[in-house]
Formats: sequence, C-alpha cells, structure tokens
Amino acid sequence: MRIAVCDDCMEDALSLKKILMGQEVSLYSDAESLLADVEVNNKQYDLYLLDIFME
Repeated sequence: MRIAVCDDCMEDALSLKKILMGQEVSLYSDAESLLADVEVNNKQYDLYLLDIFME
C-alpha cells in the first residue's frame, strides 16, 4: 500500500512511518509539496494521512 503522510512536525511524521512499517510511505512537510508530487509528478497514493492543524 502506498501512503502519503503530510505533517509539519517531522517527529510525528516519522512516528507514523515507523507504525506503518512494511508499507511504502512518503513524507511531506507541507501541502504544497504533496500537491506538486501528485499533480506535476503524477504520484498516486492509496491513503493520505493529513495533519489538520497545519499553518
């Protein structure tokens, strides 16, 4: 399963990646970089985990 994790706190993102061990996890520190990968680079994910308290 391909999972995108978008969180401005890298410590939290890395914790999630550890929990999701065995899955293909990509980490993003802001929504703009995630959207760029999806729209420009045609990256596709099965699951998006988004931090709802980002600036």
